[in-house]
Amino acid sequence: MWPWTQACHMIADTLDELHETAEAIGLKREWFQDHAVLPHYDLTPAKKRQAILAGAIGINAAQMVAELRRRRSDAAGGE
Repeated sequence: MWPWTQACHMIADTLDELHETAEAIGLKREWFQDHAVLPHYDLTPAKKRQAILAGAIGINAAQMVAELRRRRSDAAGGE
């Protein structure tokens, strides 16, 4: 099985927090996915474990979808 089949996204409340955590777990800045609504880093399962040990909080798919919807609403002016 390829490691990316179980990949996940790492998001944060701020870009500073996102980049600091990424650096702490050894991710390169060039791997940053600068999407307008959901800037993130892609994580392999091993990097996800490292992120959690560094203080990240794991969320499930439903929570991620809710966060994406909230951010889209905020970007659209809260409509």
